[in-house]
Amino acid sequence: KTGLASINLLGKTDFDLHFKGVDPDSILGDLQFRNTYLVYADNKELYIDSLYASVNNVGSADERHFLLRSDLVDITVSGDYTLRSLYAFMNETYQEYKMGIYDDQATVDNYYANKKPDPVSHHATFFCDANDLNAIFDIFMPGLYVTKGTTAEGEFTSGYTNIIRAYSHISEVYYKGYEFLNSDIELDLSKINNSSDVLAMVYLQSATQKLNNIETTNLKVEALWSKDTI
Repeated sequence: KTGLASINLLGKTDFDLHFKGVDPDSILGDLQFRNTYLVYADNKELYIDSLYASVNNVGSADERHFLLRSDLVDITVSGDYTLRSLYAFMNETYQEYKMGIYDDQATVDNYYANKKPDPVSHHATFFCDANDLNAIFDIFMPGLYVTKGTTAEGEFTSGYTNIIRAYSHISEVYYKGYEFLNSDIELDLSKINNSSDVLAMVYLQSATQKLNNIETTNLKVEALWSKDTI
């Protein structure tokens, strides 16, 4: 049981598995898929020529290095984390930031009053290189196109203070008549674990924009979230 949302699909592939361990947090090894063919709802198809993934210890039993190589995207994640702790951290962060935007103060106060006071400390860095994500966008977000070679990198830290920092450069992104060229996106999120106080910043800079028949240049957008003010 993964706890992840279910997706209806059919598929076939050739694969090799080499790993040890039973619990997801203790599994080490690698796997490789070749000639993977997936069919989603409405007969939407996705073909992956090759996908390789590995999880290994680096330096100590607590240090993990996750590697994924495929036609679609290359990803590395390194640090003292487990699969469960990484998923729990990302899910908790999403839920708490959403709560801060949509829920009333009484609900927020009750949540933090009942939250466990001793957070687990983890830290990891990540790097993502998008080889060709458009095959996925065609299925789940039709009309979105992103150039090959788009990268994203950053880090996350959990503990007394939860921090996420990320940076991405996108040469070209196109969505239903809107086009942005040479764009940089920076994200910096910081929040004390047992408090609703947030300090967050999102910065977007785009050299050239084409909005249907209108072309503009040097677009800059900055959004700040400090405590309860956005």
